[in-house]
Amino acid sequence: MRKAIATAILLLAAVSLGAKQYYGSYFGMKSDGVTNNTTSLQNAVDWISKNSPGDTLTLWVGRYLTGTVYLKSNVTIQLREGAVLVGVPSAHDYYSDGTASAILVADGQENIHLFGLGVIDGNSSQLLPSIQEQKDRGYLKEGWCDPALVYFKDCRNVSLDGLLLINQCAREEVVFTGCTDAVSNPAKKL
Repeated sequence: MRKAIATAILLLAAVSLGAKQYYGSYFGMKSDGVTNNTTSLQNAVDWISKNSPGDTLTLWVGRYLTGTVYLKSNVTIQLREGAVLVGVPSAHDYYSDGTASAILVADGQENIHLFGLGVIDGNSSQLLPSIQEQKDRGYLKEGWCDPALVYFKDCRNVSLDGLLLINQCAREEVVFTGCTDAVSNPAKKL
């Protein structure tokens, strides 16, 4: 609990002390709940990590449809109240390493922070039938895993704070494997 509070204070201090905010629309994201934003969201994460490390990608009100996005070091993502990151309903838009799968994936990265009053929605009611259909047809390779919402593997100094996590396909919402200094403090479900 202390780490969660300290992380939240550091994030607020960083935002208020001059850390830059980049909005999803700068990178072509659409919050219409129809457009697949996977490429735009990945481009935003890559650009901030390379050109403006330590800064924040902010998503405002709307539904942002996405498949797997690979998080990079030194990027903070803020989902403002009313912003919903929604999993696309196609199994082929997700990464699976045979251990876990997720909408947001970080492997061997550091200093990643996900926070806000928004929602990450796994869209399980639409995605699970797609997964089953692809399995029945033999299109998903052996060991394919149903997606969680967030997957951190071998990461350092990562946190998730305040977000509401719903409708994941996997058993767990957030998966930490081999991480140090990792904090998960999602919003409580009603």
